[in-house]
Amino acid sequence: MKDEENAGKVKDPKKTDEAEKIKELRLERAAAMCEEAADTLIRIERQFDAIERRYNKLIEQKTIFASRAAARIRYVLQEGAEEDRTVALVDLLNKSRRKEEISENWRSVSALADLTER
Repeated sequence: MKDEENAGKVKDPKKTDEAEKIKELRLERAAAMCEEAADTLIRIERQFDAIERRYNKLIEQKTIFASRAAARIRYVLQEGAEEDRTVALVDLLNKSRRKEEISENWRSVSALADLTER
């Protein structure tokens, strides 16, 4: 029944043109929004790439700093170990029965070392 009513009616050309213009405007706006969204996605992707590069640099720096810190710690521990050996030697000399003999030998070795340096 509606088909018969619609068949009898002639569409107004002005309304048809306006409807097409509205449809065209909507499509243009949708296309513009799609382009804007694509541009936004590209910018976001670039920012993620920049963040990733900075993160990788930080990891490299962390590795360098960690290796330097480990080297410093080893150096400090080696210095401390040498001092501890000296203290241990003095303690052993103090406890030794042959303290005088060892001291005398040490003096003679030190004197020879001083002569060779001159």
